[in-house]
Amino acid sequence: MNEMKLLTHLNWKKIMKPAIIWGAIVICMLLMISLCFDEGVDYDESYSYYTVHGNNVIQVAQTMLRDKDTHPPLWHCWLRIWTLVFGESWFAFKLCSVAGTVCTLLLGATKIKKHWGYKTALLFILPVGLGPAFLHTSVNVRMYSWTIFLTTFSALLAYELIQKQTWQKWMLFTVVNLLGLYSHFFMVFAIMLVYLYLFIELLATRQKKLWRFFISGFMAGGAFLFWVFFSGFFGMAGHKETSLRNVNFPELINLLFKTNIQGSELMGVILLVLVAAALLIFRKRFAKRDLPFLITCLLLLFVSYTIIAVISSSADHFFTARHIMHGIGLLWLAIAIIIPRINIQAYVCMLVFLSVSCMSTYRICHAQEYDTIPYLAETKQFIADNMQPGDIVIYNTPDQYYLVYAYYMPDQTFVHFPSIKDIQEYAGRRIWFFYRSTLFFSQNDIDTYGITWENMGHYGFQINSDCTDFDVYKMEIRGAQ
Repeated sequence: MNEMKLLTHLNWKKIMKPAIIWGAIVICMLLMISLCFDEGVDYDESYSYYTVHGNNVIQVAQTMLRDKDTHPPLWHCWLRIWTLVFGESWFAFKLCSVAGTVCTLLLGATKIKKHWGYKTALLFILPVGLGPAFLHTSVNVRMYSWTIFLTTFSALLAYELIQKQTWQKWMLFTVVNLLGLYSHFFMVFAIMLVYLYLFIELLATRQKKLWRFFISGFMAGGAFLFWVFFSGFFGMAGHKETSLRNVNFPELINLLFKTNIQGSELMGVILLVLVAAALLIFRKRFAKRDLPFLITCLLLLFVSYTIIAVISSSADHFFTARHIMHGIGLLWLAIAIIIPRINIQAYVCMLVFLSVSCMSTYRICHAQEYDTIPYLAETKQFIADNMQPGDIVIYNTPDQYYLVYAYYMPDQTFVHFPSIKDIQEYAGRRIWFFYRSTLFFSQNDIDTYGITWENMGHYGFQINSDCTDFDVYKMEIRGAQ
């Protein structure tokens, strides 16, 4: 009888552990999808839409080259392929980002569970699915959910290559790194550190296999350098015109840990200190091969941030923490591996901390998605009721924001107010003015060209900035008499 009870208990545990892991993935996925039903588009997302809408894959790359965009084209090309399959609804666009995070979660349920067990897998899945930084990224139509997946996958493959090498795994490792390098220029620093970890480990244990390392590095690095020079990246980002205003570690800590919970950033810093101390104190509890990997995972994000911060201080392309968030998955992987090796109390405390943080993060992201578009429904209705194809829309917000406006008004022509040279050119046209700043026609111009206007009300698309909500004026320019 006792043997039967023991067998039943073991079978129950065998069922429950994978059920918890896969259940957590399903819950994360459903919560991510619940944030995909709005249609509030921010500026970066509008550029994602602009590059793929109406273009084929080759035209996407050509558009980015023409615009001198400082990202490689692969992710945008992938987004084009995705929309060809699933359509161009904004919901479909957001699902493409969700899919990137789901791929990272699947690494938790497969490779991470295989190497470090169910406890580590669960501690990895929760923050990646619902934690600070991750959840917003998962529903933001940009490349970051996919670059996090590629960086995490690359590091896991490097870890496995140290244990056992096959040509198939080397090829997969090389391809994954190449995909990452062609998705975001700043991926190069994360991938360089993964290669450095792999080189040091192979040098110490498998020197005869180093030739494979150099072939992989040459293939991935050579292909990346080709695009760097072909795209003229150094010409786009080589002139100092900005300051270090965006380069600060508190910004990075906010990205990693900030929630609505008071002191969440401080708790995050304390967590990092405790995890680093635990790795040092309990190092004998870890497999010898795990220690270099854990050190790499803990340091990769901060080292790459520091490198890029120094470089960006002499370049004109601004730099913020999100540009290097590719290594965030590895930071949480290190935390997920170390915490269960301390004791069960530390593990339970970590689960509680993550659960509370994830709930707070969901509330924040829900507000970002649905509470920042108070005028959207009436604005879309106003456009449908009043605007016609070919209408001129003059705006006095920053020049680039026409991309946001054009998402909702693809049939209108946009004119940045400071760029107007000949007011007579617009005489007799149907004109709308999106008024936000103090820039407006001078009294002399009003009198000379017979300019009149009617305030149609306050409208907008999302209010994350001061540029996407505005008063709408219906204007008439009769022309010079």
